[in-house]
Amino acid sequence: MNTIINRNYIEGIIIGTFIFFIYIEISPRMGNIWYRTNSKGKKELKPINMLNYIKTNTQKKVMWYPKLWDINYFIFVTIFTYLYNKIKIYINERYI
Repeated sequence: MNTIINRNYIEGIIIGTFIFFIYIEISPRMGNIWYRTNSKGKKELKPINMLNYIKTNTQKKVMWYPKLWDINYFIFVTIFTYLYNKIKIYINERYI
């Protein structure tokens, strides 16, 4: 059982991170973080910008205010992982 819980947390973090990256990119409050227009007017993929954005979450106090929790990586992934784990445990207990 302990291995299942640990695996659920790892899965939750990975899936939550991908969902967060997509959410941030399409969010009207943010957008153009990792898929943006370069100086030549062409769209290009810049995944390093997501790492820079996550780093910004640790450096700016304003990112921890409740009104910005939806675009705070650590809050988003923590809540997602918690819910993912609870759902997986419920499904395993109920249906397996």
